Amino acid sequence: EGKIYKILVAIKRLKATKKMKRAIKPDYVFSFGMYSNYMNALSKKNERIIMGIRSYDWLTKPFAARPLDKRIVSKFDSVNSVSYLISSDVKSYWGLDKNKVRVIYNPYDVNFIRKKSHENVDDFTFDNRCFYFISMGRLSNQKAYYHLIKAFSLLADKYENSRLIIMGNGEHKEKLQKLINLMELEEKVFLIGGKSNPYKYIRRSQVYVLSSLTEGFPNALVEAMCVGTPVISTDCNSGPREILAPDTDIHFKCEQFELAEYGVIVPEVTDERAFVNSGIEECDKKMADGMEYLYLNEAVRMKYSEAARNRVNN
Repeated sequence: EGKIYKILVAIKRLKATKKMKRAIKPDYVFSFGMYSNYMNALSKKNERIIMGIRSYDWLTKPFAARPLDKRIVSKFDSVNSVSYLISSDVKSYWGLDKNKVRVIYNPYDVNFIRKKSHENVDDFTFDNRCFYFISMGRLSNQKAYYHLIKAFSLLADKYENSRLIIMGNGEHKEKLQKLINLMELEEKVFLIGGKSNPYKYIRRSQVYVLSSLTEGFPNALVEAMCVGTPVISTDCNSGPREILAPDTDIHFKCEQFELAEYGVIVPEVTDERAFVNSGIEECDKKMADGMEYLYLNEAVRMKYSEAARNRVNN
């Protein structure tokens, strides 16, 4: 804890990185994440260095001051991101040459995911009479599960057979469970923890929901599409719009739920971190509208299931 300790640790890590490079004498060093990218840039000698940006967070939360970030980034020979929105904003944010910035989407082993999705589920009971929404990810603020729970509560009041599964571990598990209890949803919302094979739970659910504040190129969303589960996602930076509505402007933001080419997109959610109250925001209502539309329209779900399977091949 403490700034002085963190500075000392940074110096120690920088020395270790320089030592490693002297020993290995690499031609290229590809780093991921703000801290690692800083270490890579500050230890540069004769090797070429490549920056990897896997989340939009870096553009909203500079590691240091913006001028310092810009000087660090200028040291890199190439800046690779996982979405065109990140790359577009990187160019304007840091004033980089467009030839220096590249996009590489995340890859997926579609056949492996589909095969794993057919394994048996023996630690959770799926009731054939119920309709399951499901989401997967770290139980952290970025995933905004408090918004998903509140949006779902609006459906739970109207549709007795509706259920919500949230799969994952993280620091906010206790807070989310308290919110579930506060909203009296214990019989309808389930925090089932992390799973080594999440695909079999997703395939048995009717709709996958991504409620995030920010992403990079959301793996879980594409993995749900791999197994043919219709998806709904917030219009967050970045990834969902490029995945679900590839022919639209990457900077466009919807104001109501949008029936995109490969799934449903709902407006962005606020960063309220509202774990301890049951107040419903406008963004929760709009997310619930999109969820309800898929709940009520089986033909649309079937269309999106087939479209999703086709889209992942790209």
